[in-house]
Amino acid sequence: PYSTHIVCNDSHYFYSKYPLSQSKWIGREIDSISSIIQCTMMMDGHRINLFGCHLSSNNCSSNNQSLRPNQISNIFDFWTYIKNVEAASELRKLEAKLIVDSLHMEHPTMILGDMNDVSGSPALCTFEYVGFKNAWWKSGLGFGATIHSPISYRIDHILYNNRMRLHSICKIGANGLSDHDALVAVLGIP
Repeated sequence: PYSTHIVCNDSHYFYSKYPLSQSKWIGREIDSISSIIQCTMMMDGHRINLFGCHLSSNNCSSNNQSLRPNQISNIFDFWTYIKNVEAASELRKLEAKLIVDSLHMEHPTMILGDMNDVSGSPALCTFEYVGFKNAWWKSGLGFGATIHSPISYRIDHILYNNRMRLHSICKIGANGLSDHDALVAVLGIP
């Protein structure tokens, strides 16, 4: 019955059976199409901080020319794409830092979504440096690829701090609903 539907730019929402409050869209000052939703969920008297992310894409941001790998037809396109990848990586680092600067680590906190980046990237290391764990590496099987084109890899992540306990995580196939498979994690409060 609860959602953050009125907060964002039609690209990212939380839906919850628990009350959501203090919902806001952050990150627009970094990239106008950046999509990070910050909100608080109350569950059984516990305040849980949530950050839902769709971090800047290599393929499209307000700072670069939209170009996908399958559209590269010459050396100039290739170099444009490489510049886009570098610029997007910098934007994701800035977005990750914005999230870290917004954290209240004394509460259980989750950061999740399409981060358009792989484990070990500068953006994801930003979260690791402040103590967030990647649920897939703690309990998933295999690499957990969530996107399969142009190659299979995982750019969707569920991160949590030490105020939460991971019970399980699995991947669910998109079955044509999205170009990404979904990750589903069960977390609790110790």
